[in-house]
Amino acid sequence: MAARAFLFDIDGTIWDSFPWYASVLSQQGALEYNQALDMLTHGKSVARLLRSNEITPTRFKITCSNGMNHAVTYPGVHPTLRKLKGLGIPMSIVTSLPIWMVDPILGLLGISEYFRGVVGYGDTSMHKPHPAPLLKALKYLGLSASKDIWYVGDTEGDLNAARAVGLSFASALYGRGFPFEKANASLTKFSGILDL
Repeated sequence: MAARAFLFDIDGTIWDSFPWYASVLSQQGALEYNQALDMLTHGKSVARLLRSNEITPTRFKITCSNGMNHAVTYPGVHPTLRKLKGLGIPMSIVTSLPIWMVDPILGLLGISEYFRGVVGYGDTSMHKPHPAPLLKALKYLGLSASKDIWYVGDTEGDLNAARAVGLSFASALYGRGFPFEKANASLTKFSGILDL
């Protein structure tokens, strides 16, 4: 059964974001790089770190528009998204990042054009692993949940959200994902989604 649509998480799925976030925090005088990276790796919210260190949404947007530190996606992201778009396969973003971070990041990475609808933290009253964010993304795409729609992510919360909605889940092993027992697929490279 060929994939009908894709929903994607961002951090740890489309790009290895923690080093970039740590650079932003350290270069803007907020924290030492290694301290910031350690905090992010151990689950500290990047949005909270930015705000608590006086990096406002406006300042963050400017940082992204300047292309600080040449943030890059995981290998194969651009050609794979381009191919999926060419095939007419709809795609959306579902992330726990607030929208004030998501839109600038998509612009920074040069991938905004591929997605119809972006759902971030605050767009729904309930958050992953609750199904509400994924259901909102499906609404943007004009689709109903089914197993031929895939959510690609890297956390157990992503997996549980996909299962709650009735979507297939692919774990991003090339990023920070794990071979979750209940995942429908485990990807060792981003382009592996073309085989789903």
